[in-house]
Formats: sequence, C-alpha cells, structure tokens
Amino acid sequence: MSTTLEPVTQDVIFVSRLSAAERRRVQRLAAGGALIRVSKGVYVSNEGGATEIERRVRAHWMDIGGMLIPGGVVSHISAIRGQPQDHVWTVSHPTLVRKKLELPGLAFQLVEGPGPLPGDMPLGQSGLYWSSQARALLENLGRKAPRRVGQEEIEAWLIKHLNASGEKLLNELRDRAASLAERLKMPEQLEVLRGMIGELLGTHEKGELKTQEGILVSRGKSVDWERIERFGLLAAHLRTAALPRIEETVPMGVARHNRAFIESYFSNYVEGTRTCPHFCG
Repeated sequence: MSTTLEPVTQDVIFVSRLSAAERRRVQRLAAGGALIRVSKGVYVSNEGGATEIERRVRAHWMDIGGMLIPGGVVSHISAIRGQPQDHVWTVSHPTLVRKKLELPGLAFQLVEGPGPLPGDMPLGQSGLYWSSQARALLENLGRKAPRRVGQEEIEAWLIKHLNASGEKLLNELRDRAASLAERLKMPEQLEVLRGMIGELLGTHEKGELKTQEGILVSRGKSVDWERIERFGLLAAHLRTAALPRIEETVPMGVARHNRAFIESYFSNYVEGTRTCPHFCG
C-alpha cells in the first residue's frame, strides 16, 4: 500500500508504515475530521459516514489483522467455515489471548493457540495465516463453544470432502492431524477425529459418529442429501411450471417403435456403449 497522503485517497492508513512527516499530517487530518482512528495506529477515511467506514475496515481485514495481531492464525470456526461469524474473526495467537479487538464493522476474537504450523497458509504479506484443514478439524472438536462448530458439523464436512475427493484425502488429513496434535495440545480431539474418519471409511467402529448421514456412510449406505434437496427443488418447480405442449410428430405403430429403438441405440452410443445387438445387422 502506498504511503503517499496527497491527496488522501487511501481507504486505510497504517501509521507504522509512514515517515515522521506523514505521521504528523495524519494527525492533522484526523484532528480536522478527514480521517478517523479505528484502532491503535490504524486510520481510515471519514468520507461517507459510518457505513462507509465499516465497509473500508471489512475490506482490509487481512492487513488490519496482520498489523494488530502479527503471526496470528485464522482458526476454529472462522477457518472451517471460511468466513467471520457476525463480522467476528477467530484468531489464534500464543500470547495475545482472551481479548476481543473491536473495530467499526469488524472484530477479532483472540484465543490461545500456537502461531503458524506446517500446512498453515500465509495470507499474502499481511502477517496473518489461515489454519490448515487438519488443524481446523482438531480446533473445532471438543466441548461446544462459540469458537467451535461442533462435532456434527465436522462430520458433515468430512462426508462432503469424502464424496468430493475420496478416501485418500481423509487418510491424509488423519495423518496430518496426528503430526499437529501434540503442538496443539489436542490429543483427545485427535482420537475423536481418528474414530470419525475410521468409521466413515468402514475400517473400524468406535461409536464416534453422531449424525444419521454419518452412520449411513459408515454402513455403506451413504445418501447425498445435497442432491436430494436439489431434486426436491426441481420437482417443486416442475409441479407448478407452465410447460409448452409439444405435438407428437411420429404416428402410432411400427414407425414409433423404430424411432424409439434408434433414439435408445444412439443415446447409448454417445454415452460410450459401442456393442451392437446381433439384430442391428
């Protein structure tokens, strides 16, 4: 981000990145109402009122978070859902704990946890990181709390990724979680995760699964609820849709039979069936 302040066109200004002369000018602009201080060392343009100030803060949440919580890791519920909850980002940090940093339109809930671990992804040059999938799974297991999604949602997450990527992914996640559990101080969560994955893959049964869908998957009777819901929406639409009437162009009798055979044959051919019945000639 440029530090040039003439004219003030930046949405967010970080004082630590400015020269001494630029810092004095920021102070003058803030005193005059052109800028507003939203946190220590962070100013935003005051143009447009409160709604615009909140929008600017949310748009630059990574840079602001990296400035206020250097080395922090977006974790727990925020990492597994990929977004803040009611504009609150949950961030793990080894020393800045049990605090909530409030800004206009945005907040960071700080929880105790190690800094970046193997697999955690740096968020550009901001100074923040994003929990790896294995870390986020462990962080969200355990006693129900606002910062955790809970076991049922983790089951749904595992089933979704099992359907999309197969058994290999879940085995890899289990191994990665095992390598992180000690540093996260989450041995119990690791055992729960191992049990869930083992049951979903059908390798053992420990009674860890809580949802109907998870139990069905463990018994080899998986149900794709998402697609069932989509088919339900389609059926509901078709029940009330005004469909055009298409007049039949093929008369009854042999002609219709022949047409049905030809359509079926070439439909199978397009789908990959190349064998022709002996009566095709």
